[in-house]
Amino acid sequence: MSAISRYVGGVIFFFGWFFLIFKLPVYWVYTLTIPPIVVVNLARNRAVRDRFITLFVLIWLIVYFYNNTRLMLLRPFIQRHFPRAAAHLPVNQFLFPPAGPIMFLHLDDTFAHFVVYGVKDLKLYELNPHKIIQNRTLFYDNTHRGVLSAIADRETAPSFCRMMDRRFPEFDDFVVALRRYRSLSRQPHIYEEAGIFRCRQIFPKESLTP
Repeated sequence: MSAISRYVGGVIFFFGWFFLIFKLPVYWVYTLTIPPIVVVNLARNRAVRDRFITLFVLIWLIVYFYNNTRLMLLRPFIQRHFPRAAAHLPVNQFLFPPAGPIMFLHLDDTFAHFVVYGVKDLKLYELNPHKIIQNRTLFYDNTHRGVLSAIADRETAPSFCRMMDRRFPEFDDFVVALRRYRSLSRQPHIYEEAGIFRCRQIFPKESLTP
C-alpha cells in the first residue's frame, strides 16, 4: 500500500469516525473510546498504535472544545451569522463537566489525600491503595480519583476496618491519616500528616471479626 493510499484512508477514517461521534451523541462515550481501545490492544504494529492514539487525542480535543464552546460561543455565532440555519447543536452529557475549562482556571498548589498504614510490631507500613480498593473499573482509575476519601467517614469506619482485617490479616492494627502537601508542584516530597483514627482504638479486634 502506497503512502498516498494510507494517507487517504486515514483521512476517510478520521472524518467517518468524527461523523459517527456527532451523528450518535447519546453513544459518544462508546464511539469515542472503543475504537482506540481495540486498536491499541490488537494492533501489532507500533506505528499504527501511535498514529491511532494521536488521532484519538485530536478527535477528543475537538469534541472537548466543541462541548465547552457550544452553548456560549458556537450557538450565538450561528444564530447571528446564519439566522435561517437551525442552531440546535448536540450536547454530550457523559464525558465533560458542564463548567468546562472554567473550573481549571485557578488551581491551588495545595493537595491532600488519605493514606492507610498497617501496624505490625509497633511499626507503620504504608499500604498500596490499589491493594486496598481492588474493584476493577473501566477506562479510569478510581483510586487516583480519590475513592479512599470515603474511609474518613466515621460511619463507614467499622466496615472499612472489617475489610482491612480480612484483606491484611498479618497486621495488628490500621491507621488512617490525612497527608497534606503545602506546595505539590514546588515541594512534592514535603508533606504533613495527621491521624484520623485507628481501627483498634475505636473498634477492638474482637468486635471486628464476625
